[in-house]
Amino acid sequence: MHQLWSDGVISSEAFTHDWSKYTGTAKGNGTTATVGFTWMWTPSDIFGTKIADQYVTIPSLKASDGQSETPVWAYNGDELAYKADTIVVSSVVKNKGAALKLVDAFYAPDMSIQARYGAFGSAVKKNAVNDYKVLDAPAGQNVSDWQFYQSLSDGAPGWISDDMKLELPAAQSEVKGVDKVYDNDYKNVNFNKDVLYANMPMTEEQTNTMNSNNTGITQYAMSKFATWVTKGGVDKDWDTYVSYLKKNKLDDNIKIQQQVYDAFQKNMHLIGVNLNDQN
Repeated sequence: MHQLWSDGVISSEAFTHDWSKYTGTAKGNGTTATVGFTWMWTPSDIFGTKIADQYVTIPSLKASDGQSETPVWAYNGDELAYKADTIVVSSVVKNKGAALKLVDAFYAPDMSIQARYGAFGSAVKKNAVNDYKVLDAPAGQNVSDWQFYQSLSDGAPGWISDDMKLELPAAQSEVKGVDKVYDNDYKNVNFNKDVLYANMPMTEEQTNTMNSNNTGITQYAMSKFATWVTKGGVDKDWDTYVSYLKKNKLDDNIKIQQQVYDAFQKNMHLIGVNLNDQN
């Protein structure tokens, strides 16, 4: 990546853009694309509808020519679908009953849809009970930006069940074509063994230890990443870098993750759950 930086392939503002500048740059100039590659959900979401068709989704890249290992796509579907911390109530809230009623209200069908996609009338049409149509964004508005203006979007608490009918605009279902590129990689995921699920329960002690250790680990790792990309030196710095992570108790975090994973595996075996049948 330092070589790419030195060659001018990576933008000199890559580490200083705020979100609006980042997305604005990606949309190019009119119908002229100015960004060659980025990571994002769908082409139209990041590049806009005017130039989205100039981009393709890149399949998994091999580490080297002649790679024999089977590619497996990184899986985070559970984290996207089941967010444990989307809405949280303090244990010392004065009126816990009222607070929990507010939380519960988000999980009613009408509220779940509106919190996720926007209000009835402006962003969503309610056709009938449990039957909804998400409306197109107004002309000139980016679909993703419009949704965030209207709703909590993918940060919304709620539940859209299988018996609810939901019609989405074409741009909202564009991700299906993107995901299809990785279908074969998904087939290689063993959902019983290969995934460290996002919401595996931890004890309070494990959680506190992980959070405390992560503060030093993350801050140092991110700063070194930026330095190595812009100034180089990863080979020279690597042993010191690893030593620093160990001093910040990276091994303790790995040990906790292993304990959590082993406990999850044991529970799934005891109750007879085969996660490969669910995906």
